[in-house]
Amino acid sequence: MSNVIICGVRKEQMDFVVRILTSACLYGGRKVRIIRHVTEGNTSSCHFRTGENVFFPVIAPGQADLILALEPGEAVRELHYLKKDGHLILVPEAVMPEKDCGYSPGTCVAFLKRRVKNLHIVSSEDMRKTGEGPTAVVSAGAALQAGELGIPGEFLEKAVHHIFAAGCTYAS
Repeated sequence: MSNVIICGVRKEQMDFVVRILTSACLYGGRKVRIIRHVTEGNTSSCHFRTGENVFFPVIAPGQADLILALEPGEAVRELHYLKKDGHLILVPEAVMPEKDCGYSPGTCVAFLKRRVKNLHIVSSEDMRKTGEGPTAVVSAGAALQAGELGIPGEFLEKAVHHIFAAGCTYAS
């Protein structure tokens, strides 16, 4: 069983990641349970559970195998869900709030580096290496590499091809 928290500030980007991971799991014959939380503004998170004996979608604090964070501040906000030996995939490009509220993405990244043993930062260089792939696709691939999804890469690849073939155009 895999317990994954997906969080970010761009709802469309998060939905795209969830769609990719759900499709990949279903191609692999795994059951999936999802619950989404949308807070004020654009911040949102998703509890994504997959495996044979998954009946309830909510992940308890301290039980997430993986956090896939599409924004540093949201990674800090959801960190209490991560297991002690869990993995955190971080896209460090911040989405700055409209009002100046003292938010510092660099401070968030530094905090995560101190607190998370298995921190994987998906850099702009990683994006370029993959042919300028959409953030959602690259971060889903990074989650797969962390080994916490329990699905082979071929199913993720099949899901991405299927979603793009179906006309999905969200690409950032």
